Amino acid sequence: MTITLTFDSGIYSELAIEKACYRLNDRLSFDIKADQGSLIVAIESRRRDSSDTAMDLAVQDFRAEVLDQNLREKIKVETAPVRNLILAHAFSRTGLIDDERA
Repeated sequence: MTITLTFDSGIYSELAIEKACYRLNDRLSFDIKADQGSLIVAIESRRRDSSDTAMDLAVQDFRAEVLDQNLREKIKVETAPVRNLILAHAFSRTGLIDDERA
């Protein structure tokens, strides 16, 4: 049984969908295609004995994971300047510790 989902590529990133696929790769297999502003994901169960109900639940888990990963990508972009500033400060010579070599 194959279930096909379509995601608007203006809303969902390909990377977020790939990460969601990776997270659920133990129980589902995926085929991703891009088509005119959409990302089309064909989903199949890796377990041949799974019921329709189990597959529906797995697809719901996948949709939730795509949403989660997409939000993580957006937060990563939004917080990049602050994260970079913190890292630059952490690795800079700030004078917070006396340098005995000087």
